[in-house]
Order: sequence, then structure tokens, then C-alpha cells
Amino acid sequence: IVRIIMLPLVPLLLVLACDSPDGSLLQVPRLPCSLLQLWDGTAFLVVLGWCLLQCALYLLPTGTVAEGTPLNSGKRLKYNLNGVQAYLASMGLVALAYAAGLDLTIVPERYLQLLVSAILLGAIVSLLLYIKSFSAPITELVPEGNTG
Repeated sequence: IVRIIMLPLVPLLLVLACDSPDGSLLQVPRLPCSLLQLWDGTAFLVVLGWCLLQCALYLLPTGTVAEGTPLNSGKRLKYNLNGVQAYLASMGLVALAYAAGLDLTIVPERYLQLLVSAILLGAIVSLLLYIKSFSAPITELVPEGNTG
């Protein structure tokens, strides 16, 4: 449980350490603002939109398809391996957004809020998937400790 709590805090601590005047990792960095200022609804919507875009790009029929670890039923799930195509499409969309005059300064201006939003969204999705796993039939699960 320590890893579950501490792992998402590592990028946050690194960003805060890099923001400090001396840039030292040996001192515990201080938050530059109150905890309430770390939450930004716009930043959360940007992170959510970006994740939904990546989900949509994953569904595109590009790249190769790989089979996963056998389930208890013997069936194998299929996975699209289209990360390079998704990356190129993402960067193309960012370039189009910039060319269209969309304000992309939210990234450098609110990077701390974007990071907190990404950590929060990751925790929410992880918790929902964990809860959903209890309703899956046993034949649809991979044997414990054998996830590939």
C-alpha cells in the first residue's frame, strides 16, 4: 500500500524540487501554493480530454494486433499495437491546434495542476477497474501472478 500512495507522489516531488531555487533533491520541497490551488477544473478537463483522445486513437485499426496472456478459459485478448501511429496523430493534432490559434500555454502555465489532475484521474480509473474486476467471471481473469 505504501507503493500505491508514494509512487504517484514521486513526479510531484521531482517537479517541486526542480522548481525550488537550489533544485536540490536532498531537501523536502515545499508546495508553492495552498492545496486548493493545486486543483484546476480546466486542467482536469484537459487531462481527461487527452486521455479520451488516446483511447479513441487506440481503437483505430492501425498497427499490428498482438494476443495477450491466456485467460482461465483459454481465450486470449487482442491488443492493438499502434503507439507510434497514435503519437504521430497526437502531435499532428497539437500542430493543427497551434496553427488554428488554440492557446496551448495552459501546459507551461498550469503544469503542476495538470500533473495533479493526471494523478487524480489515474487513481480514479485504477479504483474503478479494481472494483469492476470483482464482477468479472473467473474464466475471464488471468491466473494470479501470471500477467505476462
